Amino acid sequence: MAQPNQGRLLTDDASMSELGLHRSEFEEWEDALRSPNTESGEYEWWYADGHLQDGWFVQVAFFYNSEGAGTKAGLIDLNIAKDREKVCDLHKRFELSANLHVGKDKCDVRFEKSSFRSIDGLRKYHIHVDPDEMEGFGADVTITATTPSYRPGTGRWDVDGRHFSWFVAVPGGQLTGEIITNGTKTKVEGNAYHDHNWGNVPMENILDNWLWGRADVHGLTIVSASVRFRQDCGGREVPLLFIVQGDEVLVNAVNEQLVCLEGVK
Repeated sequence: MAQPNQGRLLTDDASMSELGLHRSEFEEWEDALRSPNTESGEYEWWYADGHLQDGWFVQVAFFYNSEGAGTKAGLIDLNIAKDREKVCDLHKRFELSANLHVGKDKCDVRFEKSSFRSIDGLRKYHIHVDPDEMEGFGADVTITATTPSYRPGTGRWDVDGRHFSWFVAVPGGQLTGEIITNGTKTKVEGNAYHDHNWGNVPMENILDNWLWGRADVHGLTIVSASVRFRQDCGGREVPLLFIVQGDEVLVNAVNEQLVCLEGVK
């Protein structure tokens, strides 16, 4: 039994059952709205990145946060790079309005003319970042999963009900579509990743820091992380490693099964 104010990743059967989750089955609603209240400090985001041919890289995130008195607002981050050089790093805020929508049954996030949406369960997503809203930069891409989804236990790092949560809908996938830079469209394709985070308190209230990475290496999809609680929340480190090849999970390890090394590697 965890001591009060001792943070841990919830992996026990009781927590799985309480949250309506299965260990090896993943459902569409897990990538839908998970912080529906309006408490100040709640946050949620849907993230994707693509490592693309010809030296292109794209990263996009749709944030849905509660601020101040709990008013919801949207934010889109768009980062495009080419040959290791930054092309754009943009952040667009959207006030709460009738033109902000977040689905409760599946991933369906729409801020004005931009959207991050499931078009086939957890297997296929369409992301549109409208260049008219992002200074002439944007993206219109489709991500198709090539691996099963991933969640370590419940995916919830918890401290007495305060939590940071994570669901990797697409550990590995293929991206096709186009990116827009200064109004110019470029066809792109490559490997992709999509995850979803949310929590009911600001992350810094319970977490100190974390390391995270994902890779696609010769047909292997790899997701690794080490999430660290604050010292006043027990200071526990939670390392994890997920390696999959197609539909075959080769490694799914967490906590004491792993050691995360630091320093020069």
